[in-house]
Amino acid sequence: MDFVKRTIDVVLAGVAMLLLLPVMMAIAGWIAIDRSGSVLYAETRIGRGGRPFCIHKFRTLRAGSPVEPTVAVRGDARITRPGRWLRLWRLDELPQLADVVFGTMSLVGPRPQTQANLAALDARSRKRLLSVRPGLTSRASLLHLGEDEVLAEFADPEHCYRTILVPTKTRIELEDLDRRSLCGDALVLLQTMLLVFSPPARRRSQARVRELLESCARKSG
Repeated sequence: MDFVKRTIDVVLAGVAMLLLLPVMMAIAGWIAIDRSGSVLYAETRIGRGGRPFCIHKFRTLRAGSPVEPTVAVRGDARITRPGRWLRLWRLDELPQLADVVFGTMSLVGPRPQTQANLAALDARSRKRLLSVRPGLTSRASLLHLGEDEVLAEFADPEHCYRTILVPTKTRIELEDLDRRSLCGDALVLLQTMLLVFSPPARRRSQARVRELLESCARKSG
């Protein structure tokens, strides 16, 4: 299955890059005109086998901005004007198609995490997550499309993300790894195309995340 999955990744990501090239060039031009820093941004994440790699995104935070907090939510002053729209519709993730072609990522799989976020997980979960290439999209990330907007409502978004959302999404991703299939990957890709630009899907996600965070806050309180 790994060979077939890798072949599909390269073919689909390559075709997507060609089809989306005009969109990506327009985004690059918008960022350049905004003069908020370089067009692309590279950040270290942990990939398959625990190996660090650079994940690529369109820049959405101003160059030279403080690195803390590591979670940027809606209303964060570091977010650029183009960045507000790119982050909302996940268009800042498009350069990761190249990461898929180069082999550090897959189209579908657990979203790549930082070392700090992985440290919040138990050893067994970390090992399982890092046994496969991280993905450009996943069922867990689709269920949490609206997390940035909801996290902005809480006093410590970074704590909420690392201690509640990361473990929650990890549980979903581990479930999907246990039953992964090419058909399952195809379904996630289809759902990604349908849901990322869907306001109703975003509202459902916001309600889900808000309920989760408020429930955890009540329990801890």
